[in-house]
Amino acid sequence: MKQIFKYIFVVALLALVAPSCNKDFEWEGFGVNNDDSETNCINLPVEDGYTTISVYSDSAWSAELEDDYDWATLTNAKGQGSGRMTFTYKANSKAVRRAYVLVHSQGETKRIMVVQKGADIVFRFRAEDGEMNIEKDATTYYLALDSNIASDLYKHVELDEVEYLDLSKDWISNINMQGEQLAMDVAANETGYERSARLGITFTDPYTKAVYGPSYVNVTQGTTSSVEITWETLMERFAAATADSGSSSWVIATSGEEEASGIKISCKNLSFPENTNAAMNNQSAWSGSSFVATDTNVNDGTTYIVSPDNKYAMKVSMRTGSDNVIPQYAMAQIRLDGCTLTKQAEGRYVLSGVRSRNIVSIITGTEQDIEVRERTLSELIPDDYYRIITIKDVELVYNKGALYNTTDGYRYYCDYYPTLLRDKDGNTIYMMFTHKQALEWVRKGQAAPLGKGNVTGILTYETSPMYGQNSGLDNNSEGSLGRFVIRPYDESCLQFKASEEDNFSVTHTEWHWLDEQITLDEQNCVVPKCGEGKLYHELGAVPVISTNFNALVSGTNAATTITNTACRYNAAWADANGNYKGLALEFSAATLGAGASINLAYWAGGQSTDGAGMNFPANWHIQYSLDGVNYTPVENSEFDIHPAAWWASTCIKFGTHGLAQRSFRLPAELSGAKKAYLRIVPCTSYCAMSSLPEGATYNPSKNTQLSIAAITIKYNK
Repeated sequence: MKQIFKYIFVVALLALVAPSCNKDFEWEGFGVNNDDSETNCINLPVEDGYTTISVYSDSAWSAELEDDYDWATLTNAKGQGSGRMTFTYKANSKAVRRAYVLVHSQGETKRIMVVQKGADIVFRFRAEDGEMNIEKDATTYYLALDSNIASDLYKHVELDEVEYLDLSKDWISNINMQGEQLAMDVAANETGYERSARLGITFTDPYTKAVYGPSYVNVTQGTTSSVEITWETLMERFAAATADSGSSSWVIATSGEEEASGIKISCKNLSFPENTNAAMNNQSAWSGSSFVATDTNVNDGTTYIVSPDNKYAMKVSMRTGSDNVIPQYAMAQIRLDGCTLTKQAEGRYVLSGVRSRNIVSIITGTEQDIEVRERTLSELIPDDYYRIITIKDVELVYNKGALYNTTDGYRYYCDYYPTLLRDKDGNTIYMMFTHKQALEWVRKGQAAPLGKGNVTGILTYETSPMYGQNSGLDNNSEGSLGRFVIRPYDESCLQFKASEEDNFSVTHTEWHWLDEQITLDEQNCVVPKCGEGKLYHELGAVPVISTNFNALVSGTNAATTITNTACRYNAAWADANGNYKGLALEFSAATLGAGASINLAYWAGGQSTDGAGMNFPANWHIQYSLDGVNYTPVENSEFDIHPAAWWASTCIKFGTHGLAQRSFRLPAELSGAKKAYLRIVPCTSYCAMSSLPEGATYNPSKNTQLSIAAITIKYNK
């Protein structure tokens, strides 16, 4: 046969991409791959990027990916004669993975293996201590695996022959891999005694031939079954158990001889064991010059369940992460004895102390089995807590930088970041991301989405001493993030338009410093980058450009950083008579339309070294005026500014490590005014102390810093 493709090779376009082969190779050497070996392949780094594959041909050719990979795309995949196609790939936070490119021409196909580096392969049963306990009844059971291999590799899992550990035999059948779960049918136990069997699995990497495992689990089937009760009955018993005690918690117990073997409920699972954004992780204090690793056990052990009829929902806190074995969308039965049910507030119930041994049956399900509620922000109610909710028609309050605008180094102390969303009526909600999830898909070298869209996730309630709102009166250091918070669980949860022109709002006036330049007029007022107006400190402080805290991926590579520079004021925030002073804005509101808002994005107040930054006003609000003399507070515009975190073992727990975002509706009477005035000023004498964000009194004789990333005035189209 005539040689159609003479050579094929890879050209590295990014500094991070350094394939091992970067010159012309004959087909018999590089590229051709029909045996899954890694002798001849294209090697890619862990980070996202793209590379080109050059084809030298004397006729027409086309190329395609062998499978529908969710991490790789192929473009420019056809040509006449010599040409180049582009292979684009996402960052890999899991095990090493492969993709194949098929190149066709005149009836001949060449196969190219692409290998992307990743973490070490993990493959084992997720079951607690290698033990699973099931009940007497016949059931189909699904055993969760703790694994990071690609989904297409589960076909290479080998099952050991079942080892029965007593006289009872052949009561487990139809053992097979169903997706990423191990399924088995269990017969009813009529023997009168407990019986046990041992299952084993092994994974052999088809590329490296490395063997992982075997991993074993003992399955023990009892002689009794717990009694299933309805969720209505559970809630009635909870109300009765807590009515007299005044407690909001109940350690669940059985009632009478009929329930001697315990009680259970059926539920549908909304989350999944691998969800890295299920809950807020525990953080330890600084440890000298090194850090204490984030404790992810809370996140790993958290899931969310609903009743079979979708009437009730609750959060489940497993005892450990390894106890979280229920696949997403599966129907499960949970034995409740010894677990604790707590009512935190209206609509917020938490079931804690659950172990894998409490999961007595699992039946796989699909996304179609789950109710997804669609809501606008104004339609959210307490009954929506701990459910999958799609929030409709929202946009980012701050659509510059990344979805996760933080300083990477401080994430060991604060492993989460809230990003603020707004609807056309001025309602807001934070969506929460953990740092691990950010590295997986949120923060991967792409800028924040510009247009409006829908966000899907688990609706929760969260507090944050770093970013939340404190009372200003009782020194509460928990910090509320509002009535609701939404936690997206994968990349498909964010459905934003690409263009800012698709938003429901229009930017009227905006001050930002993305070009790292501050433009001052003759009175040292800052000129906006959009619209007309001025921004100034009321005591005459002149601002300077401050540090850029935002990199879209971990590390300092310039190619993956988006500038998010702030304007920093180093000033007093009260005059000699103790009158509070802040930032003043003047602008024309003649064309300001309905639904006007002022959006703030700022790095924390104070300084990021030592403890000097704690002497900074804690409580602020916004005032407005039509004459520049008589000011009125904007309704519900109170907000907190916390000190910045610093690099020391004594760093305060409420020090912020990234961009804080706020949004407030402006009074309707400003719209149409020839000139409008706003002030952003302190409203109490509170400031931080080492143990509380509002435990001391502000001393105005010392200058302290505030860094503003952006101030934006918007209105609806």
